[in-house]
Amino acid sequence: MKIFQILNLLSYVLCATFSSSSIGDALHENGSIYGWREEEQKQFKNWVQENQKTYNNEFEMIYRMEVFVKNYRTMKHHNEQLPKDVWGLNIFSDETSEELMDKIFMKKDFDEHYEIFNEDDINAIKSDSLSHNSFLQADKTVKVVKKVVKKASATTKTEKATPKNPPSLDWLKQVTEVQQQGRCGSCWAFAVQDVVISRLAIANKNKLDQLSKTHLIDCADGNTEGCDGGSVSDAFDFINKYGTVYEKDYREYDQKEGQCSKPKGSIGYKQFKSVVGLTKFTNNDIETAMQTGPVTALMYADESWLRYTSGIINTCGYPKVSNYQHVVSFIAYDTQTWFAKNSWGSKWGMSGYFQIQKNGDAKCLDKIKKITYPII
Repeated sequence: MKIFQILNLLSYVLCATFSSSSIGDALHENGSIYGWREEEQKQFKNWVQENQKTYNNEFEMIYRMEVFVKNYRTMKHHNEQLPKDVWGLNIFSDETSEELMDKIFMKKDFDEHYEIFNEDDINAIKSDSLSHNSFLQADKTVKVVKKVVKKASATTKTEKATPKNPPSLDWLKQVTEVQQQGRCGSCWAFAVQDVVISRLAIANKNKLDQLSKTHLIDCADGNTEGCDGGSVSDAFDFINKYGTVYEKDYREYDQKEGQCSKPKGSIGYKQFKSVVGLTKFTNNDIETAMQTGPVTALMYADESWLRYTSGIINTCGYPKVSNYQHVVSFIAYDTQTWFAKNSWGSKWGMSGYFQIQKNGDAKCLDKIKKITYPII
């Protein structure tokens, strides 16, 4: 019956933009028909005003209200069952999980390929990493991603003892403001540039100037496909070969892949000592990696990300592994959680950031698939 009621609205679809000033009347007229509770109607009206949402017509508004109500009820049920990570109203609240996940997550694994060095190369990079208090240990299972520019020169043997890390670490003052990737699966470009910016600032005491994500999306070669996703390893390798490009020196980000063009300004830093990645690791390995700066984290993503507003994402909450993947940057940790920066704007999560519990329970899904970062 409901579908016929919705279709009947097509007979008087409005051509003008349907703004929040018209929504109150429409909700009052249709609320009882669709079973919307008074509280839900009030929440939707307030949410539309706060997020400055507009709809093309009443039909679109009613459809989005239906989606909003479904998400709102799911949110309340989740918070009753799993209160540790709080779901709430955010910028995605009038969109379905299906349409969002196809637009903002990567749909396949772009980082399955790795170039493995010979034993001398690996030992040299391990030694150099240890001299920087980094994480490559001789007794850990690691894959070294992409030899870049030159082999590390250290020749001393690495020790097998696991380094003891501080119980907490915070690089928040060494990161740029949260940005919005929009409806484009460009998380890989945002996370890579965020980590490069921070590590350059930490190592060389540089200013925190934004680097161009658009340049990576347009120009990065290897296993990258613009808004469909990209390899973090290949993105680091591209920067290493061609250098960093500042945001002000390339075309403005518009959530689309464009034609690769020459930057307006000069090329910045290039030639990392190496780029390293972990595919099998412990919490301690990630902590050790972060002693020299933030790291990128390739993670399995699911619906819980879209509805998250605060608290600690509980890895036990969704036992089924998602096919979707997302890249963020880990910028801090404590004894229980990782603190990460996302690229969905400051109105998502905790002003654009989120916490995820460390993997300690064998029954919990480990959402982290790979850790990657450059040695500068």
